[in-house]
Amino acid sequence: MNVLIIGARSHIGRSVARYLLGCAEVNLFLGSRSDSGVEDLRTVFPGALVLKIDANCVNSLRGAVGGMHRVVVISSDFANETVVTRNLIEALYGVVTLEQVIRVTGQWPPVAAAAPKSMQEVNLTAPQLLAAWRLLRESGLPVTLVDLAADDSKNFHRFTGEGTCSIAEMIAGLLQQESGSQIGREYSL
Repeated sequence: MNVLIIGARSHIGRSVARYLLGCAEVNLFLGSRSDSGVEDLRTVFPGALVLKIDANCVNSLRGAVGGMHRVVVISSDFANETVVTRNLIEALYGVVTLEQVIRVTGQWPPVAAAAPKSMQEVNLTAPQLLAAWRLLRESGLPVTLVDLAADDSKNFHRFTGEGTCSIAEMIAGLLQQESGSQIGREYSL
């Protein structure tokens, strides 16, 4: 199974990669938008294929997602979520191997729902995430949404119905399950 983590240099993406690196059934692909991020990932994860990916460029995404089975997307706090999401959707439409997209966000979209519709396209994180989730839901792609529902996503441990686990461990677990059971699911941690 080919798994791509876009935003793998981040603390959550890096941790998910650590969980997946030892899995025999996973061919791990890691993406970062900066040259320094690419070099860092190559050093830390010599067993993974590292790609430079600019989510603001649809062609960059297309080049990265081809042949992937599972894609995890974690964008920076300063990304224009609407642009990134539209580019991601366009890039993924032609990927015949795609089984699952896990979109990780760091702010609870129901809070963003209170924002006026006119604010959902501007460069404000909460309204953008709401717009991004709507676009993903309407895309027809096999999407699983994971929201950290916290201001501090560096706090890796959350309580789940089965006890305490790390966010990264939970996401890695979703990637290793049958994708069909997770499509359309939304998790708030």
